[in-house]
Parts: sequence; C-alpha cells; structure tokens
Amino acid sequence: MYDDHRKKGISIPTEKEFRGYYALLKLDKHPGHMGEASLDLAKMTPEIRQTSEVLFARDVARACRLVILLLFFDLQGKQVTFKHA
Repeated sequence: MYDDHRKKGISIPTEKEFRGYYALLKLDKHPGHMGEASLDLAKMTPEIRQTSEVLFARDVARACRLVILLLFFDLQGKQVTFKHA
C-alpha cells in the first residue's frame, strides 16, 4: 500500500512506524524470513530506511540473530567433545 501511494506522490505519515512493525513481525518466523526482512528493508526508500522506527527494528533483528548464534555455539559446545592432537 505504501509503495503504491508513493508512486502516486502520496505520503502517508504512519509509514515509518508500520514499516518498523512489519520488520519486527518477521522475527518470529523461521530463519529464512530474517533474510526476507533484510530484503524488505533494501526495498524501502532511504528516507524510510533511516527513520528511528525502522533502525530500531533492524537493531532488534540483529540482536535476535546474534542471540541465536550464541545459543547455537553454546549448545554445540555441550554436545561436542574436542580432541587435542
């Protein structure tokens, strides 16, 4: 909807807020959707992509990916024994 309105020269004041919500909604999906959220961010105009709402959503997504990665290595370390040469 926002893209269609922009093509017509119509600016919607709530766009930045709802673009941020949209990115946050994708966080609870399977890992492939996190990449999809990045693609969605890339499609946004620079003005929207740099708003505090969208930047916050991006930071939350990064934090989630980092936590998932750290949890993976923590679990991996508990299940794998390393042999020294």
